[in-house]
Amino acid sequence: MQQHVLVFILLLSFSAACGQMLPDRPFSVTYFTVKADQSEVVSSRNIFVYDAKGRLTKSRTEAPVGNNLFTSHLVATYTYDSRDSLTGFVFTGANKPNGNAFRTRFVFTRDERGNKVSEEGSAWDFTQKAWRKTQRTIQTFDGQNRVTGSRFSNYNETAQTWGSESVSTYTYTDRRQIVESAGQRLITLYDEKNRIIQSTSEEVEKGQWVLKHLTTTDHKATESVSRQYSHPKISQPYSIVTTRQNAQGKPVRVNFQLNQSVHRITDLPLDPLTNRSFNSYVYDTAGRLTEQVNWEYLIGTTTTRRTIGVRYTYNNSYPDQPALTVYPNPTTGLINLLNEGSYGCVERYEVLTLSGQIMQQAAASVDIKLADTPQCSPKINLSTLPDGPYVVRLFLGDGSVVSRQVSKKTAASK
Repeated sequence: MQQHVLVFILLLSFSAACGQMLPDRPFSVTYFTVKADQSEVVSSRNIFVYDAKGRLTKSRTEAPVGNNLFTSHLVATYTYDSRDSLTGFVFTGANKPNGNAFRTRFVFTRDERGNKVSEEGSAWDFTQKAWRKTQRTIQTFDGQNRVTGSRFSNYNETAQTWGSESVSTYTYTDRRQIVESAGQRLITLYDEKNRIIQSTSEEVEKGQWVLKHLTTTDHKATESVSRQYSHPKISQPYSIVTTRQNAQGKPVRVNFQLNQSVHRITDLPLDPLTNRSFNSYVYDTAGRLTEQVNWEYLIGTTTTRRTIGVRYTYNNSYPDQPALTVYPNPTTGLINLLNEGSYGCVERYEVLTLSGQIMQQAAASVDIKLADTPQCSPKINLSTLPDGPYVVRLFLGDGSVVSRQVSKKTAASK
């Protein structure tokens, strides 16, 4: 299964890239796994929010917690300049296993042609209430907007300086791109339609370049075949990937065939039950991708079974979700809080009457696991309070305050 999950993730990245060309942008992407009885279990979903210009302004990664409820454990917000170029985004979420909040920011600068010339990452220090630099990448471009150089470095917090740089150089000749860095290089060859037809990775050994990996792709009108080779078995492919396309040039079926003997030599993960699998793609009448499913064969049979999949929905006018959900409401005592996108965990809370009298106040005791999903929200027990309406006031890690009204109603009074 591991090999199929890896392949599927790579194809999801490919689908996301293809999605940029679709007539409408996806509102939600739901990931699911398939059990032995072929029943589906939702594992997570992504929600996307766009502005009037169609620019992505927010995305959320959510995990199911039962009863059609989802909790957000990763949120990203995006910003743009006057030319609609992406200038940065902020990731906010909670880590396993301790449930601590994290907030990571990436800021881009671009030249007059829109090329991203620098990218700087930083992490929010919740104690000092300040951003701390973590890493940066600086790029240069030629007159054709092609990258010619890239320099990456980490920030040394103790010395307050940028550390040593990892440098990559890009050169172009005869439809070929060469990326070279620290004893490694990747050579990519393109055809006249700018499709990749060959890529090789090489490393320096004893002063000479040694081929380590080779991928060739043969493009046809409705089908392409990629063969991947790995040193030292360079004469025999360890995998063959065949992509069948529809009339619009979109993949409808991608077949994977693995040479198990070579695969074992490369020490990559191997599912002993399968050596073949395929992905199927479904589109709606507008040409939008609506479903992608991975299937696998049992060795020695023609039987296939679904293993994992993803579904896409489209609705650009869908409103943003509230930042925090309280459930159940009304409650007999215990309430849960789904923290959907706030900058930081709930650090403390107050329970007040509608007239403003404080009935409870405490530092948040975070339940970090709910249905095996990371949490950044406390459970609050109102069982000692009289029945009636209350206001729960939450103090968040970014300094903001959120209030929600909840009704306490015991079972006897229902």
